[in-house]
Amino acid sequence: MTHSTNHRIARSAFAVIVAALFTASISGCGPSPQSVVVKFFDKIQKSDFTGAKKYCTESFGNRLNSAGSLSSMMGGESLAGLPTPTEADLVCEIQGTTARAHMKDMAFVVYVLEKPKWWQNWKIDRVDYDFSGLQEMMQSLPEDVRQQMQQIPQGR
Repeated sequence: MTHSTNHRIARSAFAVIVAALFTASISGCGPSPQSVVVKFFDKIQKSDFTGAKKYCTESFGNRLNSAGSLSSMMGGESLAGLPTPTEADLVCEIQGTTARAHMKDMAFVVYVLEKPKWWQNWKIDRVDYDFSGLQEMMQSLPEDVRQQMQQIPQGR
């Protein structure tokens, strides 16, 4: 082989490597948002709160205490009582550096994840509540159930 042939082969190999790295960077390496939520709840269920914080942004992790509760969120309820989802249980929508994941049967609890840089992993940043579908759900209940619910005294 001549020097120019070797040079062309080296340039072609270099171009292939650069293309592979670029493809990997835009497709997003690391765990998916769904797997981050699953791993977070797996740690909570095992009472490994330090481990759970690895899947959270610093601000969200700081609100997680050793009892698995979040201050000023969920009324101080324990996260340990929530069911651990599987990746198949979760629906995820990604827009740029933000992902919103929720369980298929609990769409009103939305885990918001952030990924500031392409090389960083997704982290749970906050939990949002979306009650927009609640009215529709109430309308789908049988009439007798809706009447019983209307008789429940409202807080004042």
